[in-house]
Amino acid sequence: MTQEKPWRPRAVAIQDVLSGILTRYGVGRNRSEDDLAEFWQSLAGELAPYTRIGALKRGVLEILVTDSLFVQELTFRKQELLRKFQEAYPDNNIRDLRFKVQ
Repeated sequence: MTQEKPWRPRAVAIQDVLSGILTRYGVGRNRSEDDLAEFWQSLAGELAPYTRIGALKRGVLEILVTDSLFVQELTFRKQELLRKFQEAYPDNNIRDLRFKVQ
């Protein structure tokens, strides 16, 4: 009679596990922060010096703004800006923009 070997889990690199989890929950980025920041600067136009990209969490991209007046202006353009992000970065699953005074 042969004895069965005990089951052993397959070894997986921790970076692969973490990367999968972060991407699944919208924390990981599919494109570099520099790419997003550069794209944002081109979208923001004259407001670019007063804004910068924040975190991307669960599909919500945070835009940090220096003044509430600029937040109001960006809010008027929100749907247009969101659509352009979604077209340019479909793999990032950006579903909303949040403007926040820093």
